[in-house]
Amino acid sequence: MKKTVNIVFICVVMAVLFAIPCATYLSEKETFSVFENRNLALKPELTRDSVMSGDYFDGAETYFKDHIVLRDTMLKNYTKLQIDVLKKPVVSDIIVSDEELLPYVALKNGEHASNDEINASVAQLSALSDTVSSYGGEFFYIGVPGQITMFSELYPDYLSDIPSYNIETEKLFAAALEENGVNFIAARDILNKENYFLTDHHYDLTGGYKIYKAICDAAGVEAVPESEFNYTTLPNTFYGSRSRKIYNLTPLEDKLTVVDPYTDIPFTRRDNGVDVPSSVINMPKGEDEIVSYTQYMGGDKAETVIRTNREELPNILIYGDSYTNAVECFAYLSFNEARYIDLRHYNATSLCEYVKMYQPDYVFCIRDDGQYVNLEGNGRVSTLHP
Repeated sequence: MKKTVNIVFICVVMAVLFAIPCATYLSEKETFSVFENRNLALKPELTRDSVMSGDYFDGAETYFKDHIVLRDTMLKNYTKLQIDVLKKPVVSDIIVSDEELLPYVALKNGEHASNDEINASVAQLSALSDTVSSYGGEFFYIGVPGQITMFSELYPDYLSDIPSYNIETEKLFAAALEENGVNFIAARDILNKENYFLTDHHYDLTGGYKIYKAICDAAGVEAVPESEFNYTTLPNTFYGSRSRKIYNLTPLEDKLTVVDPYTDIPFTRRDNGVDVPSSVINMPKGEDEIVSYTQYMGGDKAETVIRTNREELPNILIYGDSYTNAVECFAYLSFNEARYIDLRHYNATSLCEYVKMYQPDYVFCIRDDGQYVNLEGNGRVSTLHP
């Protein structure tokens, strides 16, 4: 009897071990993980060189891990175990809370960024400001409070000192910019918590409009009154950048707000040199479609050029990380030409060379306060990315 049980057990185990790779091989493969916000591994190419070097086997292992059958189900159940059973305060680098989903960030163990870090960043921005000034343009840096500092009172002291670190760094950063003749706009004076998502680190269109209004005020142009827009809240399920990392397993919920196209100002749009439909918000095809912050401008683009063909108005260039997207939905309305650049993806020229080429009347940088001294991506403006 015992022998029979052992044989059955071994057969079951072997069947499972055989079934999983077979099911994985036969299953439909996804190319992108919505929950992890990343591209999944591609099937490695089987060649003599890849086998001899071992690259094929490394790639095959990664590919299998990314596409194993029921992968999302297993990860979701594991996440649920950590939240509901083990009651962990941090799961997948997200601080689980009933008020706001915040990221866990390692302790800085310092009051603020060092003078060397601040000076290096300011030197880059001063070079850009001088380039813009050389042809009569004007440069502004808009410092946006990130979700971390906007909701600083929700951070447990033992989990992160980032909020105070960012706040103190901004004081020194703004002062250094002023000393070097660079315009700085503190968006913490115009934004509030109601402009931010609960499950995503960005502000929504209401915050984007406030930054747009600040841009117009700085450039001396008229902003389209907010009363002219018809805001609509979509019923669709919203995947926030924080909540999807924990498979939306908290009661917190956001809805995406959109605005109707402002048809009084027709425009053309080009993304990365290719003509695309004249739209700034990707509307879902139906109520069942999942939406996210990337509906604004279709997500991050290396280069977008919007022309309204009103030559009596100035031209503008906005660059920065994804915090620009909600602003870009409005900015073109008050300018002849609006160029939007994300240096994390744009690498044809340095930003200084780009500015010399097109000579926009106004250049605005929009970055959150956690990026002030980050010289990668949109922090590198006077030299070409390596």
